Amino acid sequence: MSGIRVLVAISHPGVRMCFQESLELPGSIEVVGLAGTGLALIEAARQLLPDVILIDFHLPDVRGLEATSNLVRELPSVQVVVLGDEDGEAYREAALGCGAKAYLPKCVSSDELRRTLLGLGSVNPQPR
Repeated sequence: MSGIRVLVAISHPGVRMCFQESLELPGSIEVVGLAGTGLALIEAARQLLPDVILIDFHLPDVRGLEATSNLVRELPSVQVVVLGDEDGEAYREAALGCGAKAYLPKCVSSDELRRTLLGLGSVNPQPR
């Protein structure tokens, strides 16, 4: 396996970089792009065609759930995980209802996040 290609879209630059650093797992997970806004996310997803996208619930300009709905319609083979500050059932249901495959709190452990990504990325990897 050449690794799961992940696009990270989180509004706060410091948090985005922390996720990038904690996700990189040579041979298994490769962060192929970063975005800080919904519009940047949509453009990057179209260009990079990642296997999995991590989307911040509270992205500026195009909110995370709206971006999720648009991307799963436009790029149906891309798996989406929504990250939020809240750890509530209503947020999880909203994310899943928009087409996300998972909803995780931003405070998720690196190990749990990697397991989630590896599980999703192996389901339907993008052709390269």
